Amino acid sequence: MKWRRSSGSPSSESSPTSESSPASERIPDYGTPPPKPPPISWAPLCCVVDKQIRLASFRQVGTEWQLSWVDDSSVPDGDSRRDSAPMSGSFVTAADYPGCPGCSNAGFVRCGSCTGLGCWQPGTKRYHCPHCKVTAQITGSITSIKSINLG
Repeated sequence: MKWRRSSGSPSSESSPTSESSPASERIPDYGTPPPKPPPISWAPLCCVVDKQIRLASFRQVGTEWQLSWVDDSSVPDGDSRRDSAPMSGSFVTAADYPGCPGCSNAGFVRCGSCTGLGCWQPGTKRYHCPHCKVTAQITGSITSIKSINLG
């Protein structure tokens, strides 16, 4: 039996090994670690049909924030107004977004008056905000929203 140092350790501690270790005793090479999951943030989103405020999940892909999911239960009163932090970039719906659980609308908008988020049927030219009740024409694109702290 020979003794050898464990690889990568400058210590003189050794461990016994046979001269030729079988493949089953070798330390496997797992390669590169898997990529980190994309950052996720949450924001309150109100359904224009049932008026329930729900938790919307946005995942960041590069500089783009993608709406990927909206919880089907409503957010308790006060929870949608927790500490917030701004998110900036471009905002889109993810290709796998299933739609608003309250009405199945496939998009979302941010009100120009109150900055609240609401579900929206793409192609519709006007929007009635369920937060502040303002009706306006939809223009431009979203470049920032307020996320909520869930911690």
